[in-house]
Amino acid sequence: MIGIEILYNKKPLFINMDLAQFLGLHEAVVLQQIHYWLKENQEENRGYRDGHYWINDTITQLESQFPFWSKPTIVRILGRLEKKGVLVKDKLDKNRFDHALSYRINYVRLEEIVKAATEITRLR
Repeated sequence: MIGIEILYNKKPLFINMDLAQFLGLHEAVVLQQIHYWLKENQEENRGYRDGHYWINDTITQLESQFPFWSKPTIVRILGRLEKKGVLVKDKLDKNRFDHALSYRINYVRLEEIVKAATEITRLR
């Protein structure tokens, strides 16, 4: 019997309500997960390039992390985060057979967005 136990048996995704309000729900979910993976890389001292920690993933790998979204949806979410300037994408591995992309968060831009949104909210 699954019952209410399903709420506790799996690793949850966390949603920061403020972040969802500022960036959008889907964007907040993805950005929070990328932040989590970046912190893991930092703790294990891997993926450090150009003064930043990066994660490397293919869209298929990201799809396994977010099985409730299709590949096109994940691509659109990543694109919106890039357009907002909070997600930086690069192909750091120049091997043409490797389809993994590298991602990092532009924490400075994220802080600018949060400050601006907070100021707008305060003025209302």
